[in-house]
Amino acid sequence: MTDSSISQSAETTRRLTALQQSPVTAALFGVNLALFLLLVFCTSARSILVPSPQVLLDWGANFGPLSLGGEPWRIGSNSFIHASIFHLAVNLYVLFDLGRATESMFGSRKMFAIYMISGLAGSLASLVWNPYVVSAGASGALFGLLGAYVANAAVTGGIKQLARPQKLILFGTVALSCVYGAVLPGVDNAAHLGGFAAGAALAIFLVGREKCPVWQRRDTAVVLSALFLVGYGIFFQARKENAKPAFKGHLAYQNAVVLLREGKYKEAMTDLDKAVKLVMTDASIYCDRARALNALGRHEEALADCERAIALDAKKASSYMVRALTYHALGKDELAVADLTKTIDLDPNNGMAYNN
Repeated sequence: MTDSSISQSAETTRRLTALQQSPVTAALFGVNLALFLLLVFCTSARSILVPSPQVLLDWGANFGPLSLGGEPWRIGSNSFIHASIFHLAVNLYVLFDLGRATESMFGSRKMFAIYMISGLAGSLASLVWNPYVVSAGASGALFGLLGAYVANAAVTGGIKQLARPQKLILFGTVALSCVYGAVLPGVDNAAHLGGFAAGAALAIFLVGREKCPVWQRRDTAVVLSALFLVGYGIFFQARKENAKPAFKGHLAYQNAVVLLREGKYKEAMTDLDKAVKLVMTDASIYCDRARALNALGRHEEALADCERAIALDAKKASSYMVRALTYHALGKDELAVADLTKTIDLDPNNGMAYNN
């Protein structure tokens, strides 16, 4: 065995030992990784790089009309769903280092409380900032751990004691996560800020002057109070958003998506018509109503919806795909082929377009 192989083996052993000494971090690491692998296995290989927004929703992503419209569990589940393998890799890297550090600093139970409550607070912040963004990822919870770490270090003067490389890694990770939030779908900077604030506040209340990792009665009271505040915030935001027409429109559309999957096109039309009236700027709604209209034999109306969808988003491949099928149903195969070609240009991996 070469020296490099020995060193790699030693490094792997060191990391495994480190995880064994941080059981909560190890468990969270395993759950996040396992769920992403399961998502890819149950959907398609394309989900490794960019799962579609609908795939993320199917697996529990945060989305205002669903989270505040009857599925509040999404506010917690979205912290375990990731928007790509790169998103997952960055978060697992941060979790491995920051999770172990905070678990050692606060104790396993406190670290777990900070992680989960920060994730909930981040999800709530996302719903307040933009309830119509599909949001997923552990970043809110991880920023909560970062907030707790920074708050504790600031109180104890620990930041000054950090070596320069550690500082660079710490703040570099923050910057990288914010960049991901700006450019990747499903990653939300509002959740980052909400999680950071919650983690910092919890650290101050959970540790205080004692800086003791042992769980006490006071800690239970702090955690229950934090959960109450988050729950009240969710309830308040739900009441606020439920009164808005756009909220009702998006909720009707999500109801229609379920019916379309079941082949209940006539029943789906009721929700799709409502969604179109209340949300007139979403190409996906027009595109899916065109699918339903085609299934019901109303091809001219379907063609009009395809035109509206393309006018709203000229780069949405599925709109050209549906229009191609509509042209074919109307006997206009030359136009259908042109739209299929356009679909392939926008989405080279669209097998349905090639087949048609």
